[in-house]
Amino acid sequence: MNPQKKKKLGNIIRVLISFVFLGALIFILKDKLPEVLREIKNANRAYFISALLLFLFPMMMLLAYRVKPIFKVQKIKLSFFYLYFLRYIGFFFNNFLPSAVGGDLASAYLVSRKTGRGIESFTAIFIDRLVGFFTIFLFAFAAFFFMQKEINLPYIGPLIIGIIIFMVVLPFFLFSRRVARPFQILVKWLPKPVFEKLKTIYHAIYQYRRHPFTLINVTICSLLFQALGIFVNYLLGQSVGIELPLFKYFLLIPLVWLISMIPSLGGLGVREGGYVVLFASFGAGSDKAFALSILFYSLTVCASIIGSICYLFAGRVSREDLEKMQAEDMQILEKEKRDVE
Repeated sequence: MNPQKKKKLGNIIRVLISFVFLGALIFILKDKLPEVLREIKNANRAYFISALLLFLFPMMMLLAYRVKPIFKVQKIKLSFFYLYFLRYIGFFFNNFLPSAVGGDLASAYLVSRKTGRGIESFTAIFIDRLVGFFTIFLFAFAAFFFMQKEINLPYIGPLIIGIIIFMVVLPFFLFSRRVARPFQILVKWLPKPVFEKLKTIYHAIYQYRRHPFTLINVTICSLLFQALGIFVNYLLGQSVGIELPLFKYFLLIPLVWLISMIPSLGGLGVREGGYVVLFASFGAGSDKAFALSILFYSLTVCASIIGSICYLFAGRVSREDLEKMQAEDMQILEKEKRDVE
């Protein structure tokens, strides 16, 4: 199967997963849908507006601040406001155009087109996303540690533990050639062009080992971003009358985010299912939990709408553009690596 067909198949599977989860959720809660709509309609506007403003300004600013030092390592200088609006464009691609190119790839392409530094742009965005995943896993691990006796979901314990082990090992793998070298056998069976491409990407990431303070700074920023995102969920929960203390949100929301990583249409369906299963199990009520998930999704839609406006001024991004840019950057980086060797 050629790469284009694989991408199309992957997109179809993601869409199916989202609609299966969402359809199942609606079917299970069909008798409570009027109550869900009533909760949304009667949501406290002050709480909702406060959550929206926190999401669109401090949270998005933290995302922009988080990636700025990562770009600096790659010797790419971009203004804070450019990175701020670039984050909105990422939301636009993730929520409205998930079957074309992802928000991370689109952001990397726009930066590479602006700076002429393609592989550096893609590497910086990858590191930024990796740090974001890492901090989510940290929160999820803490949640599981404190709530393992209260969460009666099969397989979630082994799943979280397995992911945490993977995330602990991953930094050693990425930043130590001695650790990574034995693992080459796992990918050597791949076609040579693919294997060489993976090696090239690895060498681009490897340079961050020389910048530990940058990684620590970015990690702290990411933790603040996650904490603020949890507080935003708390405000939305207050708006629909969910009577759970704030610390419960710090335990539940990271698990929701972890569940949302199941391949899907921007987390649609699986994220809502996570809200309902977890919050309802703590007495929040499935109708209120579903309403909370919809309200949070509405915040991402607002960010996506702003992103669509920003995208009008940023220019068109197509899959063909990305593939051409990536191919050219790989050739340049491979040539530089051969020259060094």
